[in-house]
Amino acid sequence: MGGDGLKPVRSGDPLRISARAWNGMLGLLRQAGGAARGPSIARAPWRSGTCLVRNDSGADVDRWGVLGVAGVDPTYAEDADAFANVPVLEGDTPADPDHRGRFVIATEPIADGAVGQAVVSGLAVCQVDIKDAGHKYADIADGDAQQLVSGTRGSAVILHKPPGTGTSWCLVLLGGGTGLHVRYGKPTEAYTAGATLTLDPCGIDGADSGEPNVADVYVKSDRTSANIGSASIAGSPAAVSCEVSTAAVVPFYRADDGQWHVPGKDPVQAVTDFRVDGASAKFQIKVRFDFGGFVSSESDWMDVHVGTECP
Repeated sequence: MGGDGLKPVRSGDPLRISARAWNGMLGLLRQAGGAARGPSIARAPWRSGTCLVRNDSGADVDRWGVLGVAGVDPTYAEDADAFANVPVLEGDTPADPDHRGRFVIATEPIADGAVGQAVVSGLAVCQVDIKDAGHKYADIADGDAQQLVSGTRGSAVILHKPPGTGTSWCLVLLGGGTGLHVRYGKPTEAYTAGATLTLDPCGIDGADSGEPNVADVYVKSDRTSANIGSASIAGSPAAVSCEVSTAAVVPFYRADDGQWHVPGKDPVQAVTDFRVDGASAKFQIKVRFDFGGFVSSESDWMDVHVGTECP
């Protein structure tokens, strides 16, 4: 049959289907029916950016609530076709660090054990606990399915937020985050030696945040011990004594090894003052220990050289 066998027809026109058109339709039907081997991706009913999630948190989740991604049901090994076409993420109460950067925001209320729609990447509305008005990123709040928490780093970009701090409704972009998520805290007791310290979270201004204490924050990158309470100084016959007081504001972050660390460098001695004692003719100095993001207290005067009388 000549002519274009694929041209449209009008109401009342005789319907003449060419072999080309008929065979083409059969091919499409076979493809839609999953004749090809492997997952039938052509039948996928979902769009990139949205997903189905099952609420396994043990409690109902409101619209715009947060669920950490704990897995997928089914896996590819269990059902390759369903894995490619209708994957259902397993959602749980957000936990740090397991769900940092691995969460979804529900676009409808999802009862415990039920499956619902959620945003996994792209624009979303949600509540964010704004810790600092200058924060531009957000991520999960540990144990909280109602909101995200702001920071200097996070997997979500805060596109819009009202002025000030506190919990606010915001517009965020999931999957667009970056930066370093630095927190701040004060030592629960004066630090003089050891591999770690325990911090009471606070704002950069030192105001208590009300969050639980964070233990096992490493002070050195290799996680070995430091000693600033009885440290030697070249040329000094005595040990210098310094401390990081409970009033110090200490930055800390979750490193790639999954542990809490203070950022910056390993502690080094920094001379803060020097003099020659007129009575003893001794050359003396004072020092602090510089941790990069914070410093220790200043030491007392330390002898580093004993002077002698000129001939």
